[in-house]
Amino acid sequence: MTDGAGGAGGGGWRRRWAGSAWLVRALLVSLFLQTAVHSVRPMVSYEALDLGATPGQLGAIAACFGVLSLAGAIPVGRCVDRWGPGPFLVLGAVTVTLVAVLLVTARSLVLLGVATMLLGLGHILATVALQTLLANRGGSERRDERFAALTVAVSLGQLAGPALGGLLAGAGGGDAAGSSVGTMAVFGVGAVMALVSGAFATTLLRSSRPGARTGTAGDDGAGERPRFSLWHIMRLPHMPQAMLASVAVLTSIDVLVAYLPLYGQSHGLSVRTVGFLLAALAAGSLTSRFCMRLLIRGVGRGRLLALSAAVPAVVLAVFPLLDHVPVLFAAMVIAGLGLGLGQPLSLAWVASSAPRELRGTALGVRLSGNRLGQIVVPAVVGAFAGVTGIAAVFWCLAAMLASSAALNARASFEDKEPTA
Repeated sequence: MTDGAGGAGGGGWRRRWAGSAWLVRALLVSLFLQTAVHSVRPMVSYEALDLGATPGQLGAIAACFGVLSLAGAIPVGRCVDRWGPGPFLVLGAVTVTLVAVLLVTARSLVLLGVATMLLGLGHILATVALQTLLANRGGSERRDERFAALTVAVSLGQLAGPALGGLLAGAGGGDAAGSSVGTMAVFGVGAVMALVSGAFATTLLRSSRPGARTGTAGDDGAGERPRFSLWHIMRLPHMPQAMLASVAVLTSIDVLVAYLPLYGQSHGLSVRTVGFLLAALAAGSLTSRFCMRLLIRGVGRGRLLALSAAVPAVVLAVFPLLDHVPVLFAAMVIAGLGLGLGQPLSLAWVASSAPRELRGTALGVRLSGNRLGQIVVPAVVGAFAGVTGIAAVFWCLAAMLASSAALNARASFEDKEPTA
């Protein structure tokens, strides 16, 4: 009797594990890819500074991250809807690997800009595919949990990437001036991380095909998939508000990654310290994402989304006035607590608003909005910083986040399974 019960229990455990093994592999794809991207990007800023880049040129290079992905996110979403996420996960990881190798030999601002464009393209390929995989596979009642798990993996990559990059750069003799920072080692490790991500992505090729079972009743993935216009997507309930929330959070993180090295250079902070400041931002995000379910129950999705922008807005507004390094670390953690919630909440909002058959396209539209922000915001912020100083970077981000919080404070967040 005991043996039989134990066997039944063991079989149930194995079935539950088999049912979630795909999710673990998807999270590992995200973890290694985000570690690669976020170890490489701050080093691109240091390389640019070492080559004599001005604040405006630094902003232009940062903006390059969104150029190709802006044009490609919606077509990629449609392709993912048609052919499934797996091939695009692999292609994204391979692209990031090749870019990291290219950066080893890039010794001009133009090449750094081109490499940053391609890095953004690889990132968007994998991101649309991962988000669509998690949105479609499994029921809508656990979508929040899947997106929270995905963004936890993203936060871990955002934490590990800058910390690893800072340690490697510091070991290579990095200083606050950005010269001799050992960026070649960082780019090499980034290439290895992206390659590992691609290896895990290949294990998802079969299970992520359009006809694969997803646990959603009544949808076998077969048949002709209808096409929908951008206007149709934007008319989904609260899509503009969700996009604004996502753009504000993502571009704030993006600009901090690009400009914190310049801030560190002007305030005498070492490369290692800047790397750990970015890691502190990611640590705050990781913490809030672990607590997201409790926060949703206590505060509600809509109010929590507004607070997730309001808190970092206040922190970034006062950040240029802070002097002591421990206080800077505390500020980054607090800002990360808010910024960490914006992405999973807006992801779930968009996925809940879109019918299944156009969910990849809707997520592609959301990511196109993100990339448009990643082009426009760094360029505008760079122009202000070139005229008024580095403090303008933080004040511009604070104003953008405050605007997002105000617009989303009254929005309603419904979690349902709509139809086209």
